[in-house]
Amino acid sequence: MRVLILLLLTFGMHASCTRVDEIPVRFIGEQTDVHSLSSFSDKVEHIPLRMRDDFVLGGVSDVRCWDNNWYIFDKRGRNAVFVYDSAGFPLYSYTRRGRAAGEYSRLESFDVSPDFGYVCLVCHENKIIVLDE
Repeated sequence: MRVLILLLLTFGMHASCTRVDEIPVRFIGEQTDVHSLSSFSDKVEHIPLRMRDDFVLGGVSDVRCWDNNWYIFDKRGRNAVFVYDSAGFPLYSYTRRGRAAGEYSRLESFDVSPDFGYVCLVCHENKIIVLDE
């Protein structure tokens, strides 16, 4: 009886595992050049973000800077845009989820108008919400 159970377990484990002998790998090219950040930018700055309970980021999908404020888009986590000042302190967030006017079910991207600082939210529902705050 023990031999039969052992054989069934072994067969079951073997049948449930699939073996892949070849995995296609595509080489794009070897990276041989190493560049410093200073070759891309005149100034590199580290700004630690201060967190609050209502400002917890799940991930950073996109970042914009306007008028010394940092706009951070969290697409995967909270699906919102968070605004921090130049010292990393949270100012406000755009988390208007819903179905009413000025609300969204899911954000796809965002941008900040370079002239006036309007925040443009590109929504999944084929609409753009423009905020002038």
